[in-house]
Amino acid sequence: MEHFLEQVSEVSGLPLPMVFALTAALMSGVGVGLVLVRRDLAIKLSDFTTFLGGLILCGLAVFHLLPEAIETGRWLVLTGGVLFGLGLHFIAHQINQKPNQDVSTHYASAGIALLAIGLHSFLDGMVYAVTLDHDHVGGAFTGLGLILHETPEGILALMISLLIFKRSELALLVTLVLATFSTPVGTLTSLWVSETIGVSFYENAFPFSAGLIAAAGANLVYSGFQGIRKILTT
Repeated sequence: MEHFLEQVSEVSGLPLPMVFALTAALMSGVGVGLVLVRRDLAIKLSDFTTFLGGLILCGLAVFHLLPEAIETGRWLVLTGGVLFGLGLHFIAHQINQKPNQDVSTHYASAGIALLAIGLHSFLDGMVYAVTLDHDHVGGAFTGLGLILHETPEGILALMISLLIFKRSELALLVTLVLATFSTPVGTLTSLWVSETIGVSFYENAFPFSAGLIAAAGANLVYSGFQGIRKILTT
């Protein structure tokens, strides 16, 4: 597996984290394209890929990432990653409009959710670099789980953008910047920061990303399961 990953990096001429980040950006673009062509199919597909991606991330977190993060002894950083991940998903879920919510509040919630998606995609890009530096094989499977949820993320981002912006061209541009291009930018940022700060960056970034992945996996499983249940009961 590790030899295969080295070959992929060598053939592409890119650092391995960038290969994963660009693949994630492509998958996000697929989600955006699905919304433009078949919105009904995009919604159904997003539930299944979200659930599968969440299962992979939860499995990796429980059996690989969290035990190794605990061994570092950086409990505060690990807990911060979990809470930060839960907070991001909580903000994103505020897109759900309540019956007594006025239009301006609805747009504000949608805007916050869209920014949260952008930040989440940026952090995903950083996670690729952090986990692959720690362990190529574990990082690759983490990357696979994250890549699977990029398509639903692109779908959600464009649907939120279409709620906010009247012009579909502007909605598409905002979605591509926040949900698609932000992932490779996050990877480049992580690689730059690691070269600037050194080993200490990864020593803290790994337990933080482990907590972030655990929270993300749990939320993706829950969200995907809820969506699949609605599909099966209708």
